[in-house]
Amino acid sequence: MDAVPNQAGTWATLQTPLSPEILDQLALMGFDSMTPVQAGAIPLFMKNKDVVVEAVTGSGKTLAFVIPIIEKLLRREDPLKGHEIGAMVITPTRELAQQINTVFQQFIQDHSDRLSVGLFIGGSTTLQQDMVRFKETCPRIIVGTPGRLEELLTRSNKLVNTKEFEVLVMDEADRLLDMGFAQQLSSIIAQLPKQRRTGLFSATMTDAISNLVKAGLRNPHLLNKGHSQRTPATLTIRLCGMRTSTEMAPGPKAFAHRCGRAARAGRRGKATVLLVRGREETYVDFQRLRKVPLQRSPYRLANGETFDNANITDDTDDNTTSVRVEDPHVQDLIDEWRAVIKTDRDLTNYIFRSKDLDIGDAGMGYALLRPELKDAPDSFEPMEMDAMDAYAYADKNREAKRLREKEKGKKFEPKKHKKTVAWSNKIEAKERKVERKIKKDRKKDFLKRQHDDVSKDQQQDDDDGDDWDDLAQEERLAKKLRKGKISKTQFDSMTGASGFDDL
Repeated sequence: MDAVPNQAGTWATLQTPLSPEILDQLALMGFDSMTPVQAGAIPLFMKNKDVVVEAVTGSGKTLAFVIPIIEKLLRREDPLKGHEIGAMVITPTRELAQQINTVFQQFIQDHSDRLSVGLFIGGSTTLQQDMVRFKETCPRIIVGTPGRLEELLTRSNKLVNTKEFEVLVMDEADRLLDMGFAQQLSSIIAQLPKQRRTGLFSATMTDAISNLVKAGLRNPHLLNKGHSQRTPATLTIRLCGMRTSTEMAPGPKAFAHRCGRAARAGRRGKATVLLVRGREETYVDFQRLRKVPLQRSPYRLANGETFDNANITDDTDDNTTSVRVEDPHVQDLIDEWRAVIKTDRDLTNYIFRSKDLDIGDAGMGYALLRPELKDAPDSFEPMEMDAMDAYAYADKNREAKRLREKEKGKKFEPKKHKKTVAWSNKIEAKERKVERKIKKDRKKDFLKRQHDDVSKDQQQDDDDGDDWDDLAQEERLAKKLRKGKISKTQFDSMTGASGFDDL
């Protein structure tokens, strides 16, 4: 395993000089020197080496592959032509693909005659529409999510020419596998020439990642920053009882990625995690064992004052590490959150785990506007949403699609059953039965249309069920570790926290 340099110098210290246009853009963006990840990965890419990089989110890894991809394609003796592509970047989410596309665009603006980037993420476009766009723009670099990229390579009648293909990058590879994209990745790799350069970037290295490395890379150089934690050193993560006790923590597999975005490219950042009092508070210990440190933050009151609700004496009978705070202003905060949620139609629905939770309180804690349950509990106070059509998607493409389908007379949203009273125990049994049947039918109709409209690359960003199972398993292993029944090495191996030790 190659060690990434502890001290990263200026861009001028690279053995292979960068193009003047690249250096000018870096200076314009305020990047005077390289991060350790960039100093380690870029020279290897430029020397035609495969690289596997274990780097936290925010470590500068995007430029670590964007720059060498552009440099390699610009230095070709024979420029790409027709429908030939030279590089591909695969990401687990559309949001990340859009961010990477933006970075590419900043660096190729002076080379538009030779290089262009195509973003293919599905969702708001069909495969046929993307094929037409590919024909018209002839991108040399394509960025996208696994589902749509696989379709573009396998279902477009060989529209995409990979004969001169040079560089494949799989970003956030751990999430690509966690989200179930292994089959799509294998299919994509099978369409690409073996004589290529491959870069794999991941915040964590697991056995599944190791298998992907063996299958898709040839004699890779492994880079590890060697840090004692998996989140940026400039990131502060606090455990906060912030005016509500009903928030659920992100799943452990996605935690480092989500929080890491708050401290990108060496900048300082803060991330706040809201945990339920009780068993969920052991989440702090689990993350510490996964090399992700969290710091407790005091409870913040509505007037700005803070209250240290840490249970120092640990004399409660519910094994919690915090003291319950009675805050009369919680409803005010929920109203503020609901006002934010109403600005984007995408945020109006959530699915959350019901076991061991007061669903009504949880829904209020998420500032949900309306329930999607057969019988909403009394603790949930729904908000009148009779004018739901007035709320738009923040995503302009999705909103445009909704309006087009509305004009065509299609049913984009299930018809709402007119209710004369709010959810409460006063609803008579017959009315509840009718309401359940209507909701069941409209849910079935919605899922059918969703299945028809949404391409298969759209998958849940997190698998909540698996994450909770993983959390329970890690809790059992942590107890064994504390009792001395297993060693720290065994714990790391069983939880996939041992990095590349088994490679």
